[in-house]
Amino acid sequence: MAPSGEKLTDPANKAAAVEASLTRAKNAPQVIKVIDPYHAGMLTADKRIAFADVIYPAPKEEGFLYLGRSHRLQILETEANRVRLDGGRLVLPAALRQDGQAAVIRWYQDRGEGWLGSRLGEGAS
Repeated sequence: MAPSGEKLTDPANKAAAVEASLTRAKNAPQVIKVIDPYHAGMLTADKRIAFADVIYPAPKEEGFLYLGRSHRLQILETEANRVRLDGGRLVLPAALRQDGQAAVIRWYQDRGEGWLGSRLGEGAS
């Protein structure tokens, strides 16, 4: 944040406040990428505050591939009692958590059998 009456676009403030923070973020453990707020246009209208995105890797144990896309597992308190794909997340109802691995495997098998059966014709499954 720039001092009152000043802007982060002023060279002294840019170097002192923003560039120093970006360098610390880039050197932090596990950071994949830091998006510069000047390049991304992430300054407030009065140019006193800048927002930088700091990108970390998704935990490997939470992500999986399905149909060539990466999805994340989300465990939700929900009345639905079935695993489902929703907006890039594989939703596992909390009620199924105890047997979560088997529930996800069943979901995956059901989708695969349906997909393959529709391509091979009747009696193929």
